[in-house]
Amino acid sequence: MPTNGPTSSDVVAGQKDPESLPYAMVKITPQVENVLASFAPQLAGGIQGPPPKDIHFGIGDVVSVTIFEAAAGGLFIPVEAGVRPGNYITLPNQNVDTDGNISVPYAGAIRAKNRTPTEVQR
Repeated sequence: MPTNGPTSSDVVAGQKDPESLPYAMVKITPQVENVLASFAPQLAGGIQGPPPKDIHFGIGDVVSVTIFEAAAGGLFIPVEAGVRPGNYITLPNQNVDTDGNISVPYAGAIRAKNRTPTEVQR
């Protein structure tokens, strides 16, 4: 199982966010496999329709945060690093928590739920 996304205990506990995509737990039996197999050629064609207009973050999404500092000696880049182009620091991946926020040092909780990446950057 991938490490990004909800944990198995979250899935088993049920859907708590009414704005997320609905799902149901289904026990996989030979009969269920037969039903799914009958749809295999239809599903193999891919998802039909236009892509979504904008990507919006939701609870449980994982966000990568990179911060740029103009010069060494700021909040994240030590003075010993010297001045160089690209004083970037990448924080550990941030999960959008159940309140819809990510945490950024010195900025605190940043609202991410229902926002686009550009809106979160601002």
